[in-house]
Amino acid sequence: GGLPESQVGVVHVSPQIREQEFGNFQHIGLHEAARVQQAIVGRFYYRRPNAESSADVYDRVSSFWDVLLDDTLPKTASENLRTCLIVTH
Repeated sequence: GGLPESQVGVVHVSPQIREQEFGNFQHIGLHEAARVQQAIVGRFYYRRPNAESSADVYDRVSSFWDVLLDDTLPKTASENLRTCLIVTH
């Protein structure tokens, strides 16, 4: 399956585009304690134990877009590539 190799000019794989790390809520009461802390700090900025906040994800994804738009795509333009396909989960 997939695209024929003749139609693929560049493949760029980035770990920056992945699901948010939500941490481990195996311990009893950790979820409830996290909710209390989240209410104090704010949902966007709260970082659960062994996890990342929405702000962390925003920074990571913004960095991906910066590299894609400033570095990767301009380099492929010189190769006469006009289409960009981004596949994520």
